[in-house]
Amino acid sequence: MSKQIQWFPGHMSKTLREFKEIKTDLYFLLLDARAPNSTYIDSFEEIINKKKTIIFITKTDLVNKNELNKYIETYKKDFLDVKLISLKDSTRSKNDILSVLSKIKFKSLLPKIIILGAPNVGKSTLLNIVSGRRKAKVEDRPGVTRKNSWFQFEKKYWILDTPGVLQPKFINENQGINLASIGTIKLDILPLNEVASGLISRLIELEVIKEESVDDYIESLIESSKNNPNEVYKKIIRNFQMLKYGKIILD
Repeated sequence: MSKQIQWFPGHMSKTLREFKEIKTDLYFLLLDARAPNSTYIDSFEEIINKKKTIIFITKTDLVNKNELNKYIETYKKDFLDVKLISLKDSTRSKNDILSVLSKIKFKSLLPKIIILGAPNVGKSTLLNIVSGRRKAKVEDRPGVTRKNSWFQFEKKYWILDTPGVLQPKFINENQGINLASIGTIKLDILPLNEVASGLISRLIELEVIKEESVDDYIESLIESSKNNPNEVYKKIIRNFQMLKYGKIILD
């Protein structure tokens, strides 16, 4: 890979600074089931700082749930609880979330909860589910939420919807590839050939694609489609997001 895949706009830096000043009783940390390790951003460590945290692994309808067991067991060692939720099933998800909250002994009469996660992992969707109405703007692209907003639900909890955050630099390029592939980083600012090549390389490793050469595979797609190479790169990424390669966990 020749170009580092990054996306860290100014509002993310501002959000990370603001987190240090916000008092909370609990964090909801959301991770994407397609990349449950890659969507755990290093920046979260400093924010959480040993506070009570429940991990929700979202978009579980996009993967084989049985394959998530090892991630659940790993995160359970360090966090209050780990739950799998599909935000498309709003009733069940809300009941699961309220069930988890009912088991926690809060010191505050009106507990404050902060939703934390990378862009486009479902933070605003989760807020709308627990509140029972469309309070937060939701779109299937990163960077929609740009400011912190408090909402109340069940006449008991306050919950903060926050912009998705990443980090100034990823420790390894595979994390950047995975985040770009699941739609956490905007495609229009990325080296599409790098993302597509990295994604195909991973799919070959997982034996999803029966091909030895990444370059040969992509070149054959370009030749057969007769499209601009960038359009082919985009199609590879979109096909992954649309499950054309199957229900895959990239990590």
